[in-house]
Order: sequence, then C-alpha cells, then structure tokens
Amino acid sequence: MRALQALALAAGAAGAAAAAQQAAAPAPKPHLIYLLADDYGWANVGFHAADMHTPNIDRMATEEGFELGRLYAYRFCSPTRSALMSGRLPFHVNQNNNAKWGWTEAAVKPSMKMLPEKLQEAGYYTVHAGKWHLGLARQAFTPVGRGFNESLAMLMGSEQHFTQRNGLGPSVQHVDLWASDRPALDQNGTYSANLFGGFGERVLRRHAAINEQQGLAEPLFMYLAYTVTHSPEQAPAEYVDRYPADWVTGRRLYAGMASALDDSVGNITRTLKEVGMWPNTLVVFSSDKCVGATVVLLFHMLCCDARPV
Repeated sequence: MRALQALALAAGAAGAAAAAQQAAAPAPKPHLIYLLADDYGWANVGFHAADMHTPNIDRMATEEGFELGRLYAYRFCSPTRSALMSGRLPFHVNQNNNAKWGWTEAAVKPSMKMLPEKLQEAGYYTVHAGKWHLGLARQAFTPVGRGFNESLAMLMGSEQHFTQRNGLGPSVQHVDLWASDRPALDQNGTYSANLFGGFGERVLRRHAAINEQQGLAEPLFMYLAYTVTHSPEQAPAEYVDRYPADWVTGRRLYAGMASALDDSVGNITRTLKEVGMWPNTLVVFSSDKCVGATVVLLFHMLCCDARPV
C-alpha cells in the first residue's frame, strides 16, 4: 500500500512538474510576413475608392486588422527599401535612386546589419521574393548576401511584368531574375504578381510542412516585395476587364495591376490559414511610395496607409 501511495505521489509530482514546465515554456515566436507593393497609391484600394476591386486588402484593413493613417513613405523606391531593411531614415542611409550604386556599391553600406540578419540571429528562417533594388554588383550585395536564407529576386528597379526583362530600353532587355546565388534560368515568363506571389505561397507550405514533420516551431520571416504596380502598366486581361471600358487606358491598366496584386495578397493570407500559420503570424502590407502610398500590416492583421508629402 505504501509503495502504491509513493508511486502515486511520484506520478503526481512528475505531472505537476511537467505542467509547471509547460506553463513556463515561452510562447513560439510569431511568423513575420511583409508584403510590399511598388508605387501603389492611396486611392487604389477599395476601402478608399469604391471603384477599385481589392477585396482582400480591404478585408485586411476593415475586418481582420486596421489601418494606420499617418505613416509616410520616401519619394523614391530604393531609399524606402533601405530604410525598411536597415531601420534607419533614408537621410542617413540612401537618398538616391539612380542605377550607379547598383553596379558599384550597395545602397545600404555592408557594415550596416540588415533586418534579415538580425532576425536570423533571433532564430528566424528568412526569405525574400520580388524587387530588391538594394545592390547587385557582388553576391554580397544581393538578398542572400544581406541575411536572407533564400531569394527569388528582381535585382534592379523595374521590369516587364510578363517576361521579367529589364525595361530600361531596347538596348537593355536582359532577364532580371535571380535565384539566391545564381540566375533563375527558365523561371521567367509568368506575370510578376503571380510569379513572386506563387513563390511565396510555396515557401509557406514548405515551411509549415517541415515544422510539422520535424516537430519544430521555427519562425519564418518572408519579405515579399511585389514589382506591381510599378511601370510599365501591364496586367492580364482578366483583371483589366474588371474595370469600365471607357476608363483612360493607363488608369484601367493600373487598376488591373492593383486587382492582380490583391488576388496574390489574398492567396498569401489564404495559404497562411490553410497551413495553420495564421493564428501566430504578423502580416504587413505596405506601399513603398506613390501619390499616397498604402501600407497594411496584420497580427491578424494590422493595416496602414502612407501618404508621401
């Protein structure tokens, strides 16, 4: 009897210790997803303009999260990205947007640690997709050289959205698509929002599967920097056709790009839900600049717009 009592007491003590240890265990680190649109204007979302069809971004701002309405972006693409990746004001790190630094220097000095490097130190797996615009002269200036574990990148500032060819003129028409440490051969030819967004979806599914299969809780940081809605104004017909035929051509094309972007954002959030990552994820949607840029972030989800002066 005493042996049984001792066994029961030992079992009870072990159970209490296990419960205490479980209660004291730190909460898993949240996944961080940053969705950055390019040249996306304040009036190009449905919750600011009723004639725009962006239901996924609208839902993030009005139902699943909220809008921060007094944040501001820089007037050029690269300085905004430099500030985001370095945590410094553009004035202190990069005020230029010309191509000179791309061939000879890094937009953010290599001596400055970038956000993905700090997150790696905190245990995050870091992924970049889309526009980089922060250096390409050396591998050390590309995304995987600045703290990302992997990347599918447009290294320069603009592209043809259907071909991923650089759009600087007839004499410069190379494919600008880089897979981590080498050219992304035979991966171009898909509309850019679908190309980079699809890559992001696959990363989410793979990361969730690895964590589940191996019993891990590795947090993910994914920086998905869309190349839309930067010029040239190009969009699949299915998106352009959502808007009135009597609209000015450029406006109608731009609106189509916005809807293509919105569909991709919706695919990302849906994938997060399907793989079970959604409850522990902070999602940010932001525009780098424009005639009133838009930013959205979510911890289930948080959203804001930025209006450049």
